[in-house]
Amino acid sequence: MTNAQPQMPELPSGKQLLDSFFPILMFMFLNWLKLDYTEPTTLWTIRAIFLASVIVQYGSYFVIYRRIEAKKEELSQQTVSFARPLSMSELMAANAEGRTDTHILDTSTFYDYDKSQLKSLVKSGLTSLAITAFFQWKWQLTQILILNAVMTLRKFRDAPLYKLHVEGDRSVKRPFKNQSQNPFSSFLPDSMNPEKQAEELERRAAENAKAAKKAAQQAVVAPQTGKRKK
Repeated sequence: MTNAQPQMPELPSGKQLLDSFFPILMFMFLNWLKLDYTEPTTLWTIRAIFLASVIVQYGSYFVIYRRIEAKKEELSQQTVSFARPLSMSELMAANAEGRTDTHILDTSTFYDYDKSQLKSLVKSGLTSLAITAFFQWKWQLTQILILNAVMTLRKFRDAPLYKLHVEGDRSVKRPFKNQSQNPFSSFLPDSMNPEKQAEELERRAAENAKAAKKAAQQAVVAPQTGKRKK
């Protein structure tokens, strides 16, 4: 009897590595340019670029919101199971019971799910905007305006909601994959890896949904087969 070989952790892809190190590379590039960020023309040009990126970002959010609302009836007829992060009270209860759960399986309509994802994007964007504005005001870090503008548009361009509701990409499936996943999370043990726990919950939910669908199809086919035999 042979012992099962331990499964090697999945290595991060080139895109995941690029996303992780992109801010550092951007800062290095901006320093290499050796721009005078105190010069008024340069300063206000960068501020205008930053403001334009914010307008594009929240204008796109508004477009997505309108398209979700326009398809409310259609999206309300389908449901999705997804791993929802536990709230603080739920985490405290789980820790008190000695459990290491970080997510719980939840079910929602496509309409509610898309709106919750959009709300998360808006909150994340506002937080990033506030931090960027504080750094610019407190320490005059103009480079962070460029970094935020580029990172925001680059990340938003890859967001599933944008692809689904703006580009009309029907290959995007719910639940959406975590866009900010740590590329090295696969090297962590399961008990310390919330992302892997969430993926496992969603995988089981997908398998249960397939099994239920197959059973329903067999239940429909069985009476028809019996009638033919008679």
